[in-house]
Amino acid sequence: GFDGFISYIANNSYRVMDGVAWSDIEKTGFEGTDSLFDNSISTKVLTGPRCVGAIYQWTYNNGRREFANQYKITDGNDCNTRHPSGWTIEGSNDNGATWTLLHGTHNQYFTSYQQTFSYDFYSAVPYNSYRMVVTECNNEAIDWYTAAVCGGYINMQLAELGFYATNTPAACAADGAWGP
Repeated sequence: GFDGFISYIANNSYRVMDGVAWSDIEKTGFEGTDSLFDNSISTKVLTGPRCVGAIYQWTYNNGRREFANQYKITDGNDCNTRHPSGWTIEGSNDNGATWTLLHGTHNQYFTSYQQTFSYDFYSAVPYNSYRMVVTECNNEAIDWYTAAVCGGYINMQLAELGFYATNTPAACAADGAWGP
């Protein structure tokens, strides 16, 4: 039987929400790790004392493997200097013993609060765990609050990180009775 929750998105994508969040800087409760994967940009994760090197992981329950070929990332509601500007997205099927690089970016600057970026990537493999590893945090202060209040703190915050499966165009032409 099926024991998960699926969120269908109008652009022909879906997100399975049945799983567990983890971070190497584990934090529970208010602004805890679970907030990063709760399907709400009204909450956020805030961890520290570092930004670069922070790891945020989603693992599906019961060993389930889910296909993903897109992710969306939304920054928090304040302190732009705490938002990552570079990261990798990786997948694992062996409880995190090995990771496969699926996507990476750098110099991705957030220019407003609760801004969402969406990235497509190719993957033909469903994974049990997906993770984001922060590789740089170079966002500029975008208002007086960030400059005055957040300046000297080396923390990491994000509002949302979600992994999605989307319908994509065929990678190759159909061959006789066989589809792409």
